[in-house]
Amino acid sequence: MKNTILPLFNCSQPSLYSICGTLAENLLNNIEPMGAFKPKYTPEFVETFRTEIDTARALPGQDARTAMHEGVRIEMTDKAKACLKKWQFLKRYIADAYPEAMHKTMWNAAGWPDYEKAASQNWEHVSALMNAGYQFMQTHLAELTANENMPAGFPAEYLASSASFNVSYDLFKQRMQQSAAGTQAKAEANNALYRKAISICEDGYQLFSHDPALQQQFSFNRLSEMVTPPGASSVIVTVTSAVNNEPLPMSTVTVRGVEYTTNAQGRMEKHQLSAGPADISVEADGYLPLEETVTLTTGTAKHIHIQLAPLFTGALTPGPQPTATITEEPAEQPASIPAGELNG
Repeated sequence: MKNTILPLFNCSQPSLYSICGTLAENLLNNIEPMGAFKPKYTPEFVETFRTEIDTARALPGQDARTAMHEGVRIEMTDKAKACLKKWQFLKRYIADAYPEAMHKTMWNAAGWPDYEKAASQNWEHVSALMNAGYQFMQTHLAELTANENMPAGFPAEYLASSASFNVSYDLFKQRMQQSAAGTQAKAEANNALYRKAISICEDGYQLFSHDPALQQQFSFNRLSEMVTPPGASSVIVTVTSAVNNEPLPMSTVTVRGVEYTTNAQGRMEKHQLSAGPADISVEADGYLPLEETVTLTTGTAKHIHIQLAPLFTGALTPGPQPTATITEEPAEQPASIPAGELNG
C-alpha cells in the first residue's frame, strides 16, 4: 500500500494554481535574464509549466472522487438491508424446523455470529452471513421445507439477493481504490507544481537581488498575498476518526467553496478570512461527509474539531456519527511563508 502523500504547500489548491500561473507569466516576461542565468529557462519551459498547471487543476477534486463511490454505497446499503431481511426469514424457517433447544446451534451454523457486524454495515460480514445462510439451506433443505415451512423457491431468491449485493460490493471496492488513487495523483501533481514553483522563485529571487521590485515577482509569499487578500478571521480545522480519534490526513476541508487538505495531524488552517458566515464541509475517503456553518468574527480564530464516521458503520444500527465541536479564541497572525520557503 502506498504511503499517503501530504501537501507541501500551505495554501488552497486554487491559490496554488493561481500563484503558479502568475509566476509563469513573470518568468516569461523576464525570460532573457532568467535564461542567461540558467539556460533551461526558455519559452518552451514556461509552456510546459503552464501545461502542468492545467493538468493538475483538471484532475478530479474531492467531490468528484466521492461521487465515484457514493452512489454505489447507497445502492449497496439498500441491498444489504434486503439481504438481512432474507436472512431473518431464514431464521424463522430454522425456528420452525428444529426444536427450541437446537435454535441457537442452528442459527450459529447459518451465520448468526456475523449478523451484528453485518447490520452495522461491515460489508465483509454481510457477504459471510449470506454465504453461511445459503450453505445451511443447501445442507438442511429437507428439514427446512418439511411441513410446508420454507417455500421451495426461497433459496433461489436468497441467492439472488446475495449475488446482487456482492456485485455492488465488488464495484464499491473498485471505486474506493480508484478514488484513493485519484487522491494520490492529485497530491503528487500539486506537490510537483509547488516544488517547481519554489525552484523558479529561488532562482529569480537570487538573480534579481539588486532590484527589490522585480525580486518580489519571484517571491512565493508575495504572490500568495496577491491571490489571498488580507482579512481578520481564521479557521483551524482538525479532522479525526469517530471510531478511535486518530487524525485523518489528506481530508478535504472546503471553506466558502475553496478546497484545502489536512496535514499529517489531520489539521488545516486558513487565515486572513473576512468576518461573517462560512459554510464548511469535510470529506475523507472511506468516511461519511459532514457539513457545518460557522460565523467568523473579526480578530478571532474558530477551532473546529471534526470527527468523521466510517462508511462501514452507523446506518442500519446505531454507531458513531459525524460530529463537530467548535471553540473560539483570539486570532494569531501566522507566518504566511510555507516551511522551506527561502525568499521573502
